Amino acid sequence: MAPLPGAELVQRPLQLYRYLLRCCRQLPTKGIQEHYKHAIRQVGAGYAAPRAGGGCFLY
Repeated sequence: MAPLPGAELVQRPLQLYRYLLRCCRQLPTKGIQEHYKHAIRQVGAGYAAPRAGGGCFLY
């Protein structure tokens, strides 16, 4: 799968998260799309949890 337009502009974790969710739309079936969206959200939620140093990774 070729990168979506604007992929070279991804510089922050939140931008990457949103880009990956947009990429899911290119997948062939709704079931596969939902599987990968769920996986991306799970990883994003893990990084968004508050860290010891304060703040969140995605924000």
